[in-house]
Amino acid sequence: MSEDLQKDFNLANEELQKAMTELKGLEELRNQKVSQIYEINGKVKYLRSKLNEESVKEEGIKEKSEKKEENQKDFKRVAEYPPDKEE
Repeated sequence: MSEDLQKDFNLANEELQKAMTELKGLEELRNQKVSQIYEINGKVKYLRSKLNEESVKEEGIKEKSEKKEENQKDFKRVAEYPPDKEE
C-alpha cells in the first residue's frame, strides 16, 4: 500500500513540475506579447500624430490658397499704370 502511495506521489510530483514548467513558458510568452503590444502601441501613437500633423498642414495650405484666391479677386489690376492726370 505504501508503494502505491509513493508511485502516486511521484506521478503527482512529475505532473506538478511539468505544469510549473509550462506555466513559466506561458508567462514568458505573455511578457513578450505585452512588450510587443506596448511597442506597437507606441508606433501607432507616433504615426497617428504624424497623420494629424499632415492633415493640419494640408488644411492650412488649402486655407491659405483659398484666401490668396479671394484676395486676388478683390485686387485685380485694370491697367498697368494709372492714367496720367490732365493738367
